[in-house]
Amino acid sequence: MKGIDLRSLRLHRVLDTDREEVFDEIADLGRRLSARPQMALITFVDDDRVWLKSKVGISVNETSRDVSFCGHGILQKAVFVVRTPPLDKRFKGQPVCG
Repeated sequence: MKGIDLRSLRLHRVLDTDREEVFDEIADLGRRLSARPQMALITFVDDDRVWLKSKVGISVNETSRDVSFCGHGILQKAVFVVRTPPLDKRFKGQPVCG
């Protein structure tokens, strides 16, 4: 399944594209509705990175998949909860934890 998802991502040429208002509006809505309203992201997971299509409250454009929430989350079969990200060794170096 991993290969199918990555092929689709590449086929639609979403990675490394310019900002788009519709994605920013969705991220902003998520930010306003969330428990952490200072930050919201729309991300796409590639082979070795997580690319941020839209972002509110963070300046990076991408992060390494091995220290990302998305990279760990997509490998889980159940709900993935991280209660204290800055203290979790899996996310050391993750700019979102800052």
